[in-house]
Amino acid sequence: MIHLARHCGRGGGLRLYGRLHRLELASPFLVTTKVSRQASSVSSIVYPRDRTQHSTLPVVDVYTTAGCTLCDVAVEVLRSTRQTVPHVLRLQDITDPQHRGVFREMKNEIPVLWINGQYWTKHRITTEEAILALQRVQGEVPT
Repeated sequence: MIHLARHCGRGGGLRLYGRLHRLELASPFLVTTKVSRQASSVSSIVYPRDRTQHSTLPVVDVYTTAGCTLCDVAVEVLRSTRQTVPHVLRLQDITDPQHRGVFREMKNEIPVLWINGQYWTKHRITTEEAILALQRVQGEVPT
């Protein structure tokens, strides 16, 4: 996928941004591309509510995209807190069509985390921060 192509000035050539899957040079001055479709979405429910759990568990949404290693770390931190503070974890892929507006806002900010539809934090989280935030949402710790 090419997000943007632009001429870089005199003798600068063409600069391509994004993932380019195949490049064909038709002539020294003409560039054509064959672009494959983007990889499948990473949106999913990582772990849903258990049937035995109360329906008021906090829902954590992690806005992410494929290949985001910082997002993977945040998800692992949240997974490690599941037994201590039960919650629902959902991944929201910012490249999905339903998140077009979100992509423009968050593409350089991911992971962005929300709890119960309210912005929580972005980038890095620790286990302690996650436990404290989830306990606050559940009313176990005063704000």
